Amino acid sequence: MAGGIVYGAGFIDNFRVVHIRADKKSDFFFGSKYVQSYIGTIYREVKKDLNSGRRVLFSGAPCQVIGLKKCLNREYENLITVDFICHGVPSPDIWDRYAACLMKKYGSNIKISFRDKNLSWNEFSFTVRDGEDKILYSKTLNEDPYLKAFLKNITLCEACSNCNFRGSNRKSDITLADFWRVEEYFTKFNDNAGTSVIILNSIQGKKLLEIIKPQLVYQEFHDYHILLTGNPTYMEPQMLWLKRNKFFKEIQNSDKDVIYLLTRYTKGSLWERGKRKVKQGIRKIIKSFILLNGKEI
Repeated sequence: MAGGIVYGAGFIDNFRVVHIRADKKSDFFFGSKYVQSYIGTIYREVKKDLNSGRRVLFSGAPCQVIGLKKCLNREYENLITVDFICHGVPSPDIWDRYAACLMKKYGSNIKISFRDKNLSWNEFSFTVRDGEDKILYSKTLNEDPYLKAFLKNITLCEACSNCNFRGSNRKSDITLADFWRVEEYFTKFNDNAGTSVIILNSIQGKKLLEIIKPQLVYQEFHDYHILLTGNPTYMEPQMLWLKRNKFFKEIQNSDKDVIYLLTRYTKGSLWERGKRKVKQGIRKIIKSFILLNGKEI
């Protein structure tokens, strides 16, 4: 948005995740943040920019977009809002504890990616790099305790189980999502680099898409079944994990660090662990077979 302002979630000191204002490209914030961002006075700042005539793009979770609209209390032609299909947001307290453990081990001069796609986009990794971009730590979504707890709904905020802002009940102009199972519908986009879904919710959203279309490689589709196949949380909120309250009670009253507790609570049953090891073994066999065939041995 030339001459405009962008608001979205970014890191500040000690990797705390907050909503940030950016008016130049060098200040932009990229990458997924799997934690509830702190809003603070951002809604008032957005209103001030809008009233001064600046164009504003605000991105956030569906509930944060609703909060902004309630605060503004009227429509603005110079405002574009973007949300996403939300799995749910983890507690900031859990993230702050986890980040503190990482900084204690690797130092504060590090870069953190919740969703590193170095291996693949559908089996992404939580990755820590040093100042020279060397990988210090990298575990997949099935290995890293923070990601595992997020995906198992152990650390989600309680309100996420009663979310009222799913499906078509959205106030954003655009909703973004991953196009899971894209290979089943549009094979030309299956490049393992990731494919996004853009859902248009308003005239404002459609106008913005028309402006940026020349910069996109895209395919229009109008079948919600395709979208829901890989994104069930578009319609239904998450069910909280049965032992979630026990986990939060223990982490508040225990002297154990967060990595220990996340690892213990995400370990799974003996049956689940056995099944996972079998799957991992099968994947290794398949990869070895492909490698041998590729070398024609």
